[in-house]
Amino acid sequence: MTLQLPYRKVLIPIDFSDDSRRALQYGVRMAAAAGAEVALLTVIDDAFPYPELFAWDRPDEEFYKTLRTQALAHMEGLLADAPAEVRVERLVVAGRPKLEIVAVAAEIGADLVVLARHGVSGLRTALMGSTTESVLRTAPCPVLVLPPPDQDPGEAAEPRERR
Repeated sequence: MTLQLPYRKVLIPIDFSDDSRRALQYGVRMAAAAGAEVALLTVIDDAFPYPELFAWDRPDEEFYKTLRTQALAHMEGLLADAPAEVRVERLVVAGRPKLEIVAVAAEIGADLVVLARHGVSGLRTALMGSTTESVLRTAPCPVLVLPPPDQDPGEAAEPRERR
């Protein structure tokens, strides 16, 4: 029995971290299985404190233009192993990631957003990350959040005493 996945367009936000690369790999495989398109999104955070260090005449414009060019080139490298049958749209926008991911998902009619949680320990494991949590709460479509990769058994946390 084959499962028909209901996805036509999968949005995969990426910040080029290892976690977002995991989401990219998983999302592309899922899109290939569903016969869906992928929208790969990078958000250039517009809170950069010193764009004037980048250019004197129009600092914001030059800064974001250069970052956009670099992001698109980096996306190409990450997509080198993507299945040829998966159509990938590359998007780069400026703004606050937790707002822009949701806005782009609505704008392009995404059926699914694929994100990955960061692998952290201690109290922070209870927290998913403000961007991921915000997208989960406000996205116009289902959101798939991948758990952190399994820890290597040699790196397992030390046991805690119980009282």
